Amino acid sequence: MKQETKIKMFKIMVFMWLVYGMWCLVLDYNIAKPKQETAKAEAEWVDTYPKVIGLIEPAKAQDDLFVKYFGELAPTMKAIAKAESGMNDKAISEPNRNGTVDYGILQVNSIHADHVGGDVNKLLDLETNLRVSKEILDSQGLSAWTCWKNGSFKKYL
Repeated sequence: MKQETKIKMFKIMVFMWLVYGMWCLVLDYNIAKPKQETAKAEAEWVDTYPKVIGLIEPAKAQDDLFVKYFGELAPTMKAIAKAESGMNDKAISEPNRNGTVDYGILQVNSIHADHVGGDVNKLLDLETNLRVSKEILDSQGLSAWTCWKNGSFKKYL
């Protein structure tokens, strides 16, 4: 085999080795780490990354908030949220027949603006929406949500 061919093959092998190494880094794949340590690092990354970049509410944090405000009713309230907004904490409805508008993950009606000092845009904050929803639940019960009355929430349980 010619010397030039050997050099080309060596360069290709080095390039492939570098690509593989980068691929392993990107996937956070490290054979040397014990499996538990790798799982712990991945769990920390999953919990931290969305908070750092601020794109989404992590599902665990969202679940924790539902439990904080609704306790044992959390699964029911999440089903209502899925039916009302598709779990979109920034959802804003079209105007209702009476001219009011629904805001946030549990589609809190604008008639409840007094719960947020008159600023309905505060209802687009997940925790604020859940807090106000809890106040509505305590005063009106589950029938405050149309999807509870018509049963459409049940498919999300």
